[in-house]
Amino acid sequence: HISLPSLRSLSLHNCSELESEVGFIEGEDGSLPSTLQELWIDEIARLMHWGLDKLPSLSVLRLQDNQDVESFPGKILLPSSLTEIHINHLGNIKSLDYEGLQHLTCLQTLEIRNCPKLERIPEEGLPSTLSLLSINDCPLLEKRCEREGGEDWPKISHIPEILFDDEAMMYSVLQALRELS
Repeated sequence: HISLPSLRSLSLHNCSELESEVGFIEGEDGSLPSTLQELWIDEIARLMHWGLDKLPSLSVLRLQDNQDVESFPGKILLPSSLTEIHINHLGNIKSLDYEGLQHLTCLQTLEIRNCPKLERIPEEGLPSTLSLLSINDCPLLEKRCEREGGEDWPKISHIPEILFDDEAMMYSVLQALRELS
């Protein structure tokens, strides 16, 4: 066990056998430290039992390169403190789950990249707190979200900034550059 009570940012990459955080980083109750603000999860299949909802300081979640996710967040409970969610290369994701998103009252940014099977925005829409929706390389979703005639446009038209493809790619590049500084 490693005790990291002041940990603020954690990136986990290529840990396909990792089943939960218990056992490798120990917080007060054997879970991730409550001080964690940013979590990047790359190629980790089993996210259900992570207890992310018990991370009151978590503001940024990045989920990437996971072929097992068909719905997000699905049964994964997320903390209401999240301000940004970035999902990328979820090759089999087909839907966003309103039930799992509705309680995210601080969510401002939702970035969706390279999710070719993602079909639609939930019927109930996205959290009203969103100020930025970025969609890139999600052809089915992009078609439904088109400003003129897209079936899902009424569900997202309240969001002040909506970026598609080239604009969305530029946003991602700028985010990466900010993280370097």
